[in-house]
Amino acid sequence: MSRSVVRWCRTTKGFALNVLVHSKHAESFNRALRQAGASEIRVIQVVELDLPLMMQLKERIEAGEWLAIAADRAPCGARRR
Repeated sequence: MSRSVVRWCRTTKGFALNVLVHSKHAESFNRALRQAGASEIRVIQVVELDLPLMMQLKERIEAGEWLAIAADRAPCGARRR
């Protein structure tokens, strides 16, 4: 995630961003973002989209939050080329 995105989210009142990633390090990313003052950005580890996660995301979208999918990484278990 670029610094400019983090900076923009920090300065935009009422903006919340949920980022779906395949990373096992989502908790570490969230901790670093909170320490940087960007608690309105949540990194969510996704191995598969199950019903509880989809319901959670639906509630966040209905609350006016944004959803982003970090698609620049290979999914868990993907074969390298």
